[in-house]
Amino acid sequence: HDVVHSQSPLLIAATNTAQVVTIHDLDFLRHPDQMSAEIRRDYPALARSHAARAHGVIVSSNYAAGEVARELQLDPSRVHVCPPGCPEWADDVGRRRNEPGFRGKHILFMGTLSLRKNVGTLLEAYARLRAAVPDAPPLVLAGHRTPASARWEARTEQPPLKGHVTITGYVDSARKIDLYADAAMLVLPSYEEGFGLPVLEAMACGVPVVVSNRGSLPEVAGPAAEPIDADDAEGFARAMQAIDTGDAREASGRGVAQAAKYSWPACAAGARKAYQSAIEVRLRGSRSGGTNP
Repeated sequence: HDVVHSQSPLLIAATNTAQVVTIHDLDFLRHPDQMSAEIRRDYPALARSHAARAHGVIVSSNYAAGEVARELQLDPSRVHVCPPGCPEWADDVGRRRNEPGFRGKHILFMGTLSLRKNVGTLLEAYARLRAAVPDAPPLVLAGHRTPASARWEARTEQPPLKGHVTITGYVDSARKIDLYADAAMLVLPSYEEGFGLPVLEAMACGVPVVVSNRGSLPEVAGPAAEPIDADDAEGFARAMQAIDTGDAREASGRGVAQAAKYSWPACAAGARKAYQSAIEVRLRGSRSGGTNP
């Protein structure tokens, strides 16, 4: 093999080949207590040394590239940005949303209900939105439940949220597509994202987005959204109200234009460039007497 590429931060055992790893974010270093048992056991202990031994590291955003190079003390030239592309089903969803008389049925959050997703601030913002706009669309929280989500689930069973918030648990691809098709907007108030794929998916479908100012979210959303401080519940409520009562079509158009900057051919070209760079790094190391991972 010319290249062995691990889709996690840990190397795949191999010899006489260029080694590449993918690092989506560094939350496993910052909050290991929130990780699954296997990740908590292996990633913090091994990821730093594995990244140093790899001939190339692939990330999905410029934000992640800076974080990985700085915290793992890597040469930035060995860190390659390969953002994902828009989903192939986005155009179909967009056509459904452009039918005459379309009106979004719900406000959507898409993602695992973990602490870094900041769902508590979203619930507070939604309560404020309902106080200002009593007929605001219901809120749908779509994604895996976690131990951290129990507190949020309990809160949704109390006024003023009771009866207005649905927690779906894990959704398959078909259900996810339907949720985007019927969404009035997507809100992602995360404390940390290495990319934030739901934001790209929503924009590609023409769903207006509201995002926090943390991690990669301002980079991915670009001019499609004005980032809001992650702890500013009132700011999120105002942004949701502006979309609900204002010109959602304008916000939708900004998102579609921003999403068009992301494509799978560009991602593939970036990955190929990363592989070629990794091969060259390995060959330079071999010529200088270096050892393989």
